[in-house]
Parts: sequence; structure tokens; C-alpha cells
Amino acid sequence: MVAFESTARETYARFRKGDSFVASGYIHEFEVERRDGPSVIKEEFVARKIGHNANKTDYVVQRARHAAPERPLTPVPDPPAIAL
Repeated sequence: MVAFESTARETYARFRKGDSFVASGYIHEFEVERRDGPSVIKEEFVARKIGHNANKTDYVVQRARHAAPERPLTPVPDPPAIAL
């Protein structure tokens, strides 16, 4: 697997050896010429997006705090009672 530019930088900053991850991307085929014989077609997976595997990784999501609403919220009225 390979990654380039921002994907590579973010992966390097956020992952450690042994982390479980999921990735999406594409297969890149290329030809390697050998001195002692015919060339060989090889493949590599190019990751475009990568993230920790939520099924196997415990983590905490840090979110920015949201500003308080400018006006108070209007309460929703209770539905009318129905007799059976």
C-alpha cells in the first residue's frame, strides 16, 4: 500500500505500528524490468482515504464546542391524549 501528499502526511501523524485501519483507493499496475529475464507486471494499492477501524480501535472523538443558540429554543407541544 502507498499513500501520497496529504493522505501520507496525515497517516504518518496519526497512526502507529500495529494500528488497525480501513482504506479506500485504487490498484495501480506497473511494469518492472528485470536484468535476467522478462519484465514483470506488479500491483500496488494506492490509498486515497484512510482511517482507524472503528470495529477494532477504541478512541475518543474530539469535537469543537458549538456556540450557544442566539435565541432560546421553542418547546414542542405535547400531542393530544387519545382515549381507547
